[in-house]
Amino acid sequence: EEPRDGELVATEAFDNDLTDRYPGKELEVHDVENAFVFHVETDGSLSVDELVLRAVDSLRDRADELRDAVQL
Repeated sequence: EEPRDGELVATEAFDNDLTDRYPGKELEVHDVENAFVFHVETDGSLSVDELVLRAVDSLRDRADELRDAVQL
């Protein structure tokens, strides 16, 4: 089944090669301004989703601490 527009497709599904994902089509790849691409691996003790969620929580907590520390 082909994914719909906007649906996430793991790069492993096409071996990280867009020519495998879109055979016979001409491709142009451009950076997306203000976007970040992360490659996340774990040792198996946490799922990737759990690791990312915990990292976001940690960053949020640290940002809150910084904001509180510099408030006048």
